[in-house]
Amino acid sequence: MLPISLLYFALTLYFLPYLCYANTELTVLMDIKASLDPDNRQLMSWTESGDPCSGLFIGVACNEQLKVANITLPGRGLTGKVPGSIAGLKRLSGLYLHYNSLTGEIPKEISGLTELSELYLNVNNLTGEIPAKIGNMTSLKVVELSNNQLTGHIPRTLGGLAMLQRLDLSFNRLGGPIPASIAKLSQLKFLDVQNNTLSGFVPTGKPTSNKPYVQIPVNCIRHHIRLHYALAWTSHIT
Repeated sequence: MLPISLLYFALTLYFLPYLCYANTELTVLMDIKASLDPDNRQLMSWTESGDPCSGLFIGVACNEQLKVANITLPGRGLTGKVPGSIAGLKRLSGLYLHYNSLTGEIPKEISGLTELSELYLNVNNLTGEIPAKIGNMTSLKVVELSNNQLTGHIPRTLGGLAMLQRLDLSFNRLGGPIPASIAKLSQLKFLDVQNNTLSGFVPTGKPTSNKPYVQIPVNCIRHHIRLHYALAWTSHIT
């Protein structure tokens, strides 16, 4: 039988990686809190001495491995910025920060969230360009960025998101063409780019059996082209 001191040492070595990881995630969450809620009015339950997986951190949910999997804070009156440190939550699968008053740019570091499947940043006051590296987030199924003040072009790297089902970029200040790479998104069921200043043609390609909902009005897109590409858009844009 092992002495108690030796057993304690062995157990410490076994659980040390999990404890270190938990401490790292707590540090990241504290940084996110300081950035999203600089006045500490909405995220007071996030404390340095707390446990993110206890259920006491408002809007935070963990997976079975006790790693932060979701941050759900829609309509919480958040007025800060999305920090690049959020990339430290390596197991994050859902980020829901819509219907707030967040400002600043979408941090390029967000591309490090390679397990993220749903990204909701719509209805905020975000500015700047959509990071090109978003194309590295290959688990994404939903990208909701509508109703912000985003500028620049739609990144062609979005065409590399093979699992993407919903893409809403409407009501921003995006310009230029819809990238031809969008035609590769065979799983896309919903696309909305209305109320931007887009120009050029809608990209065409090989049709499939999918019939997504498409919104493109109030742009400078040329409408005489019939849509029948990889998303199987089978009706005229009007």
